[in-house]
Order: sequence, then C-alpha cells, then structure tokens
Amino acid sequence: MPFLYGLIMGRLFETLSYDPDIEDEREEMKDDAIKWAIAFMIIGVGTGLGILFQWWMFAKSGEALTRRLRRQTFLALMRQEISYFDNPKNSTGALCQRLSSEVSAVQGATGSQLGFISSALCSITGGVLVSFLTSWKLSLLITAFAPVLVVSGVMFTKALGASNRENMEEDAAKVAEETIANIQTVASLCREEEFFERYRTAMAVPYRKAKKSSHLMGLATGLTYCIVNFAFAATFRYGAKLLVDYDITLKEMMTTIFTYLATAVVVGQQSSFTPDYAKAKIAAQKVFTLINYVPSIDNQSEDGMKPQEKCKGEIKLNQVGFRYPTRRRIKVLRNLNITVKPGQTIALVGTSGCGKSTTVSLVERFYDVINGSVTMDAHNVKDLNIKWLRHQIGIVSQEPVLFDMTIRENIAYGDTTREVSDKEIEQAARSANIHQFIASLPKGYDTMAGDKGTLISGGQKQRVAIARALIRNPKVLLLDEATSALDTESEKVVQQALDNASVGRTTLVIAHRLSTIQHADCIVVIRRGRAVERGTHEQLLAMKGIYYALHKVQSMSQK
Repeated sequence: MPFLYGLIMGRLFETLSYDPDIEDEREEMKDDAIKWAIAFMIIGVGTGLGILFQWWMFAKSGEALTRRLRRQTFLALMRQEISYFDNPKNSTGALCQRLSSEVSAVQGATGSQLGFISSALCSITGGVLVSFLTSWKLSLLITAFAPVLVVSGVMFTKALGASNRENMEEDAAKVAEETIANIQTVASLCREEEFFERYRTAMAVPYRKAKKSSHLMGLATGLTYCIVNFAFAATFRYGAKLLVDYDITLKEMMTTIFTYLATAVVVGQQSSFTPDYAKAKIAAQKVFTLINYVPSIDNQSEDGMKPQEKCKGEIKLNQVGFRYPTRRRIKVLRNLNITVKPGQTIALVGTSGCGKSTTVSLVERFYDVINGSVTMDAHNVKDLNIKWLRHQIGIVSQEPVLFDMTIRENIAYGDTTREVSDKEIEQAARSANIHQFIASLPKGYDTMAGDKGTLISGGQKQRVAIARALIRNPKVLLLDEATSALDTESEKVVQQALDNASVGRTTLVIAHRLSTIQHADCIVVIRRGRAVERGTHEQLLAMKGIYYALHKVQSMSQK
C-alpha cells in the first residue's frame, strides 16, 4: 500500500511544518503526530496480515502446481519411446536434473512470486493514480524517467537469458553421473584426474557465458540506479519551483514524491525476482514441450487392437529393414526374414553388432521398422495396443535390473495388471530355480534386493528376473544373452531355469555361447543384418559355414 504511505507522509510533513513556538500549532502538531503514528501502525498491521495471507495462498498454490508439474513431467518421461533415451542429450543425469531443477524453476513465475507481481501491479496503479491526482505536473516529470528504467530492465532480462546455464550444466551433470555411477571402474583405471578434467571443462562453458553477459547485467543495474537518482534530483528541483510559485503545497509535493518513492521500493523488490521469472519462463517452455510431446510409440495410448482370441505367440519378421534413429547412416537390419511358430524355440547367433538384440527390440516394439513388418499372430505390431503386446511377452536380458525393494515385490512387478498372490510368486520362483535360495534367507521373500539388485549375486539376480518374466505367464519369451555374463556354475543353474521357462512358450533366444542353444528347434545365423544360415545344430555344422566356424572357435577356446 505505497499510496497510503505517501498520503500519510505528505500530511506528516505538513504537520512538521507547524511552528512549535505558537501554542495552538504546537498542540495540533502533537495531536497530528499521534494520529499519523497510529495510522502507520494500522498500515503495518494491515500490510503484515495481507502479506501473510498472500504468502500462504500463493505459496500453497505454487507448491501444488510444482507437484503437479513434476508428476506430469515424470509421466511424460515414462511415456517416451526408447529412441528418446538413446539421444546423448537425454542422458540419465540430464533428465534427472530437468526433473528436479527445471520443474522447481517454474516457481519463479508462480506461487509467491505471482503474489509479489499482483501486489506490485496494484501498488503501481494506486501510486500513479494518487500522485497524478495530487500533482499532475510533478508526477508527469517523474513518469518521464520510466521508459529509461524499462530499457534497463529489458537489458538485464536479455543478459540473464544469455547467461542461462541449465542446458550447459546438463553436460557437467552428465559427466558427474557417469563418473559416480562407474566409480569402481574409474578408480581401477586410475582415471580420476581425467574425469575431473572432463568435469572442469564442462563447467567452464557456463562460466564463460556468464562472464560475457555480466558486463551487460552490470550496465543495466548501474543505469537503473543512476536514473533513479537523476529522477529524484529533477523532482526535488522542479517541486521546489512549483512550491515557490504556489502551484502546489508542501503536503502535495511530499505526498507525490513519497508515493512514487514507496512505489519505486515495491518495484525494486519485485525486480529482484526478475532473474527467477526469466529462468522460470525458459524452464516452463522446456517442461511443457516435454509434457505435450506425443511419441510415435506411445506406451500410454489405449489405441490399437486387443485381439479377443487367445494369443498363440507366432512371431514373423518379414523383409525387415531398420536403422536406429540416432544412427540413421548405419543400416542395422537388411531384409531380415524370421518366422517363429507357436511353442517353437528359435536361436539367433552371430558376431557382436550384427543385429541380434535389435531383432528382440523390434518384437517388443521398442522401435518401429523402416521397411517390412513385424507381426504377432498375423497382426502387425504397429496395429496392436502397445500394452497388450508387451503383456504377451516376457524378456530376460544380459544385465537384468532389479529395483530397490523386496524380492517378493520384484517378482510381482512382472505383472502390474492384477494383484499377484504369494502362491504365484513362489511358483514362478520354483520354475526359475530360485525358490530354495530365497527360502534359505533370514527374511525369505521379504529380503531387500538392493539398488539394481546389488545385494544378491549375478546368477541369483538373473533367476529372480526369470521369475519376474514368468509371473505374467507370457506366450512369448525373449532371452537376450541371459547367461553370457555368468560363470560356468551359475550358467548351468540359470540355463536349466530358462529351459523350464521355455516349455510351451514361443522363445526367441540370443546366444553368445553356442552350447546353450544346441537343442533349439532352429538356429538363425545373422551377418550384417541378414539371415545367412538357418537350421538345426547338426544341419548347420554339416554346412560348414559361419556357424561351423563359430562353433569350432568356441570349442577350441573351451579346450
């Protein structure tokens, strides 16, 4: 309420102009001084209560908005297709920073800041109105300085935008996340200094940008203070002239000046939030771009077919060609043809990078093919509901990820469409050859698996992942080198679990160790994205082609 402050200050100066040597004026001065002191107290109490209510209401709404935005941003991240996360700009560190810092930065234009803006607008409107009604001549002079202040404010905002650090600091966060997540590898390679240098280099970029823009920000701030003092100098000089010419009284002069002064204080307080507002504007643009983006493979979509007939699990890749969105120059698959009949086990073998894992990703529809088609029970996977499709498939990868929760919860996570019973969890664990181990633990199925399953061994973690895949009773089982990272003893136990899991299911196996897929119904040899050989283990050995050469090399290495 700066206009009230200005009105009282004007009358207070009028009171102080009384002659204390005159008894009547002295008594009136005392009475008026008490009256204006009480008025200041009332304004203080009213302002305090108003600000309390303002902070409470606007801060509450701001926190609610931030919580809602953070929830929607997280859902938007979960909604993105896998190719979104393949982009180096969308690393784990960068995305986590966006989720935490950018969503929080939006509060710079909402919540309590919005309350300050509303209060400032009301104060400016009231202050200008009171000043012009009191002395339009003096008010007009003060207002003439406003455009220069606006220009300096624009300069400051532009400089702040130029020094925006979020995008540049994402690179530093990426380096930090990569280093900390792999600290054992960094330490074993004695590369601490090199990674520190990478981090220092990444941080140098925002430093240089901020250094360049600091001159403009300093100029804008200095210009603002300079203009404010010039405005006061001109106002007092012109006010004195109007006072001498009897165009205004002392009360009117001081009311106008102090009203503008109080308004300037409010505007100055609000300008301190300009950096937050500028950052909030940039952050909001990024956040809403992510929230409103609809990926081509939308895992939250309810569109697509949900066949009423029971899924048989027949998979067919017909003339499939594929390039990764982040590596469009490299064609990974070239006219690949594979048919997996219901209940059949097909193994894919080949050298690293030939397209085996890509084939599994296409069946899961993590990506869409460039040409050709992938079908499930004669239905193109593009036409099927994405949730329905993935619910028919269980996948066990080379490096399974367990969540930081109990073993029971990790297994139950395999089917979130219903409440999984303890009996089903135990049955899935038995099928995965892990029940006996879990039962031997002090807390049994309530034992914590740890972050990424670090509290149990690799073989045990793999079998828990198999149980998780089986809990949904999938018709199709995808095994992506599920035993390649295990030692010989663990491999035997896990392989037995995989053999049990494959019974009665369509199984697509990617294998590095050929000894694990010798009993497959058909083995497909992939080379440079093409199926160059196919047949049983014995048939491929008889051909004496690529499979024969791979088998011979592995046999010699085992000996």
